[in-house]
Order: sequence, then structure tokens, then C-alpha cells
Amino acid sequence: LGLVVDEPIGAVKALERIGTYEVIMEDLVTKSGLTIDRKAVVRKPTPDDPEHRLFGVVSPDYKLVTPQKFTGCWDEAVQQRVETIGSLGKGEEIFISTRLPKFDVKGEEIDNYLLAYSPMNGTKSITLKITPVRVVCQNTLSMALTRSGESIKIEHKGMVEKELVLWLKDIYGKVIDKVEAVKQAYEILANYQVTKGKAIETLEEIYTYSEEPLRENMPQEVWERRYKGWEAYKKTMEQRVEVAYGLWEGGGTGMDTEASKGTAWGLYNSIVELEDYRKGPLSASALVGERAVRKERAFEHCMALVKV
Repeated sequence: LGLVVDEPIGAVKALERIGTYEVIMEDLVTKSGLTIDRKAVVRKPTPDDPEHRLFGVVSPDYKLVTPQKFTGCWDEAVQQRVETIGSLGKGEEIFISTRLPKFDVKGEEIDNYLLAYSPMNGTKSITLKITPVRVVCQNTLSMALTRSGESIKIEHKGMVEKELVLWLKDIYGKVIDKVEAVKQAYEILANYQVTKGKAIETLEEIYTYSEEPLRENMPQEVWERRYKGWEAYKKTMEQRVEVAYGLWEGGGTGMDTEASKGTAWGLYNSIVELEDYRKGPLSASALVGERAVRKERAFEHCMALVKV
């Protein structure tokens, strides 16, 4: 179980509140004395648990981010009070969160947290995520990591600590810089009613596809291959238009609220929900990849509706 921090303190101090502990990497040796080309991630004994605990076996180039380094990186980058912090299992996983600026759109509260999750078992990457879930335990952590939302994964290699600091600064800074402008834009979208025909037209502009490939000066086999690929992509885009429209029509989360029902705000959220929840590779794509580009395009097209 994690700790909800009531004091205005950073991550390093918060770690002291829940009980700091030391994690190290050790060489692996066989009973006969043969050194193995692997390392063990081990937690040293604590007053509450006087045993050494093996977190995982990793390659020699694995870059361990200890609880002290993890909290130090957070404080260097975010420089805000911690909302929650927790060390799970035997200490092999640690999380930190802070509340992001809160506002409402026509009574619909927009409440999010910046979450940083750091496993030390050699099988998972560090994850940074914007989430509406207030993480306080294993269950809420799992919920936050698996539901929709933007996320970045940082592998335990190279200059992992520097990369962690840079990503934390970038994500938090972008949120803070944009919060007031975003609030105003969301309110404008929530006050604009969209016709069904205009909603479909907008979705088709967002989920666009190229013209059918021409057969001129092209071998038949090449054209057939290209046409097959184009046809599959066209079908995919048409399906996404249909799904997004269904979400906007009432199938999406919160589409029955005053802010979302039949509005440009609801149309934008239907696309965000589709891009964040649909199957396929997520990782950083929701933040900086194809999904992010489509969500940005959705915002621009929905704002264009209002300006017409």
C-alpha cells in the first residue's frame, strides 16, 4: 500500500516517510566459483525484513535506477509536492505521482496526475504517464498503467537517469505551459453543437487516405500489391470513422454530459478515446507517434469547426 502525502514535500523526503532501502547489483557465481555473465538485482536487509531479496537477474549492461536515484531524478525535474508514493512487493517496484493543474469544462472536471513507475526486476521499463487515476496501491497502479492515456517508456540502459529527468521535465513543462489555453479551448468546443453530417465530414478529414493507385506504367503484379495495401488502409480508416462516430453518438465515455453531448468537445474526445483504447502498439505513439499526430489533427479540425 502506498502513502498519500499530506505535506508539501518532494519525492526524496516522501521516500523517507515510507522507509528508504538500498538496492544493488551483484555478480552471479556458481557453486564451483564460476562467474556468470549476469547480474543479480538485490535489496539489502531492512529493519522490517532482515533478509536479502532477489528482485531479478539482468545483463551486465543493465542500468539500475535505485529508489534514491529515482526520487532524486523526480525532484530535479518536477520540483512539485508529491501526491502519492509507494513501494510495492518487497520493494521491487516504486511509484510517484503529483497532481496536475485541475479545471472543469461546463461542470465536467478534468483531473489528472503525472505518474512515474520504476520497476527493478529486469523485465519492465520505467514508465511515465498522464493518468486520471490517483495511484495509491498495486490495484490502482495496474489500472493507471493499462487504461488510456499518454505514456513514455524508458529502458534501463545508457544514460537512463538523464533521459528520465529530461522526459519528466518535458512532460510536466508542456502540461503547465498549456493548461490555461487548453481550458479556454475546451470550453469553446463544449459550447459548440455539431450536426451529424458535419461530424462525419470532420471524421473523414481526420481519418483520410490517399487516392486509389494508378496503373499507368506499372507492372500488373506491382499494381495489385499496391492496390491491396491501399484497399486495406482505406477500409481501416473507414472503420475508424464509423467507430469514432458511434462513440460521439453516445457510445463513448461521458458522452451524455452537457459538455460532450453533440458538441465539438465530445467529437474531439471520441477520437482521443478511440486512439488511446484501440488495439495495436501504444508505447510512446500516443504521445509522440502516429496516435499523437491524429489526436492533434482532431483538435485542429474540431477548433476549425468552431471558427467557421
